[in-house]
Amino acid sequence: GGKARRETDTMDTFVESSWYYARYTSPQCTTGMVDKAAAQKWLPVDQYIGGIEHAILHLLYARFFHKLMRDEGLVQGDEPFKNLLTQGMVIAPTFYRDGENGKKLWINPADVDVETDAKGRAIGAKLKTDGQSVVIGGTEKMSKSKNNGVDPQAIIDQYGADTARLFMMFAAPPDQQLEWSDSGVEGSFRFLRRVWTFCAFIKKIQLVNPQSDNEFQAACGIDGKHIMQGIYPKEVLRDIHLNLKQANYDYQRSQFNTVVSSAMKILNSIEKLPIFSRMEFDIVIQGASILIRLLSPIAPHIAQTLWKELGYGEDILSAPWPEVDDAALEQDEIELVIQVNGKLRGNLRVAKDTNNAKLEQLALAHEAVQKLLAGGAAKKVIVVPGRLINVVI
Repeated sequence: GGKARRETDTMDTFVESSWYYARYTSPQCTTGMVDKAAAQKWLPVDQYIGGIEHAILHLLYARFFHKLMRDEGLVQGDEPFKNLLTQGMVIAPTFYRDGENGKKLWINPADVDVETDAKGRAIGAKLKTDGQSVVIGGTEKMSKSKNNGVDPQAIIDQYGADTARLFMMFAAPPDQQLEWSDSGVEGSFRFLRRVWTFCAFIKKIQLVNPQSDNEFQAACGIDGKHIMQGIYPKEVLRDIHLNLKQANYDYQRSQFNTVVSSAMKILNSIEKLPIFSRMEFDIVIQGASILIRLLSPIAPHIAQTLWKELGYGEDILSAPWPEVDDAALEQDEIELVIQVNGKLRGNLRVAKDTNNAKLEQLALAHEAVQKLLAGGAAKKVIVVPGRLINVVI
């Protein structure tokens, strides 16, 4: 009787969940399963996300019910969902001790101290409570039976919800398995801390409100040595929009891990730009605005706080999504590699439209080339447009 009830309950759950996507379009409807006008407006669902083991059955039932409701005139269209994404499993290491009758007693990873070698591979493990050894099992799907689940609340208490979300998005593409890593969580926390620290730096400059170039340099702690860093504002602006373009493309593909990579690259670029004047500061402000919006779906709490603190607006959810500035992607200058007999000897920064004759002249005048020529003449100079100049001696 108990088994039959459990199976009936399971079936009832499947039946109810097989058409709730349609019911969500009509929460106030009291005259039927759905309001036809509302269902027509909102359906089909744009994106279905579910674990592979659950989705295959649920999808089967949902498609059946959708076609049934279609035949009854309650909904339109042949399919309930436009796109399907089945996320990968989260895996983690397992630990156990042998119990009575050969039964394994599984121990949660949080209760174990792991010893690793120089390459970070586990070579031993001990239970924290008694200091005695435990057996290192394989890395397997998180499950109750293997007791290798991670309590999200512990991560949230230590690092915050945004860190947990960022790590899970960054660790692997959503359709592949994700191996849980404490060091990976720590790395995600460090990145968000960098974002926060840099935005605090921007806020400090905003409070000072510098007007002249000298005031900007004083507020940012810039001195003459930064001029030699070779970091150009236009390059940084182009890098911001190149990464925004990639991130927008990756969001469309649900490749959230590479969205995070693009956000990290944007932060790297704006962190390195010395602020000599309002022009550089405006690029940093623009870059931070794009960075925060890119992170908003992944780390919503820190994004909302920083958006408001930096004066971009009261609510980041009301802000328009950042658009790529095609003009910023245009290059006035390019950097070419200089080779001598095929070996890298330096770089040359020139105007994009510099002709080959001028490029040959500049390459031959380069300090590294002059040193190797030692007063002699080059046999020939090969120019690969947009890439390199090879001096053959």
